[in-house]
Amino acid sequence: MADPSFVTPCHALLRTRPAVDDPPCLPQLLIESGLIEAESLDEAIRIAANSSQRLLDVLLSHDIVDERVVAAMLSYELSMPWVDPALIHHDRCAAHALPRWVAESLHVLPIRYQQRGEGIFLLVATDDPTDHEAMVACSVWAGMPIRPLVACTSAIHKAMGRWFDEVQVGEIIDENEDALPQTVAVA
Repeated sequence: MADPSFVTPCHALLRTRPAVDDPPCLPQLLIESGLIEAESLDEAIRIAANSSQRLLDVLLSHDIVDERVVAAMLSYELSMPWVDPALIHHDRCAAHALPRWVAESLHVLPIRYQQRGEGIFLLVATDDPTDHEAMVACSVWAGMPIRPLVACTSAIHKAMGRWFDEVQVGEIIDENEDALPQTVAVA
C-alpha cells in the first residue's frame, strides 16, 4: 500500500504541460474538462492510494463524477467511439481473446476482431482508455494489437456475464482464418 504522503497532488502535476507525444491521463482530462476540482481529485487519489481501488472506481463510488459524463468526455477528448455493450451483438470468438479474470481485472470487454489493411486487431470496450498499463496488458494477453472503445463502468460489468457465461468452458475455436469473424467498421 502506498504511503499517501508520497502521492503528488494532481494539481502540482498539471502545472507543467506534458509533451505533445505524451498521452493524456485521466486526472489531467478531468481537471481540464472542468468535471472535477483539484482538491476533490487529490482526495480521491489519496483514497485510491490507500485502497485496492482504481482512481476511477473511487470517483464513481463517492459520487464525485457521473460515469456517463466521464465516458462522454473521454470519447470526445480522445476522439474514441463510445459504445454500449448492451446494444452490441457480441462476438463469441472475441470473448475467447481474454480469460474472464483478465478482462475483469483490466476493466475491459473484448467486443470483436477488426481487420484493417493487412492486420487484425481486437476492439475492446473500456471505462478508462487512458490506463496505458491496462491497455498494454490487454494487448499482450490477446496476443494482438487492440483498439479501445469507451464504455461506462456499469455497462462493462453488466455485460461481463452475458459475454463470458455464453462461452462454454473447453469450447474449441477453429484455428483457421475462417474462424475469425467478419470485420466491422467503427466510426
